[in-house]
Amino acid sequence: VDRLLDMCRTVVNVTGDMAASVIIDHMTRSEAELAEEHLGKVPTPAMPEQ
Repeated sequence: VDRLLDMCRTVVNVTGDMAASVIIDHMTRSEAELAEEHLGKVPTPAMPEQ
């Protein structure tokens, strides 16, 4: 009985960890894409002529 309960707890823990990882990945990816779009709009200085 203890082994079965332990396996169930493990499944719940792993599922929760995976869900949290997916949520964090989704949030940080969105922030990175927004930052990339914002940085892409910044003009770069012209290279000096040689």
